[in-house]
Amino acid sequence: MTRLALLRDFKKEANFEISEVLRADVSIDNQTLMVYNLGNIKYDKPIKVDIGSDRVVRRANIQPNQTEFIYLDEEFSSGNYDVTVTYGDEQKVFNNVEIIGKPKKSFNLIYVVLIVVLFGLFGYLFITKRKRAPKVRKNREKVGFHKRDVNVKSTRAEKKSLKFKFGTASEDDVKDFKKRILEDIKKVQEGNRKGESDMFGMFK
Repeated sequence: MTRLALLRDFKKEANFEISEVLRADVSIDNQTLMVYNLGNIKYDKPIKVDIGSDRVVRRANIQPNQTEFIYLDEEFSSGNYDVTVTYGDEQKVFNNVEIIGKPKKSFNLIYVVLIVVLFGLFGYLFITKRKRAPKVRKNREKVGFHKRDVNVKSTRAEKKSLKFKFGTASEDDVKDFKKRILEDIKKVQEGNRKGESDMFGMFK
């Protein structure tokens, strides 16, 4: 690194090295954790905040002479705690810190909400299905009545056709009828001839 020094009327250049300093400091004020970069390079060490069994980890990205804020009331529930902050190789403990924060979300509450939503959805589907069922039945009944009307009409048409068929005779029936009439005529003629022969025998 080069520095230019001005001494009255002459210039002199001098080269000297400045070592990199990676250092930070932490403090808590009004439920807010402040991490201040005291070094001359970017501070990117992870910041761990422990309260009881709960831990919050932040990856810092703090430029020199800058401060990063962590709002404890957004990360932890209300209460008085001993807060342990670990940053790089250093650690600080802040005793009896009062936090008035938002209640932590419970997974059980989330499950209960999901179950309620699912039951509501199933109930809605069940009700809509029951409302649609009478309409489907009515439509089926209408289709059934229509089929019955078609069957009745078809049976009536068949009865009419049977009536028409009953008044007509086939060719075989006609032939059989003629044959029987001819046989009856022959029998009558034979009977007449026999009677005539008997009458002639009486006069001999």
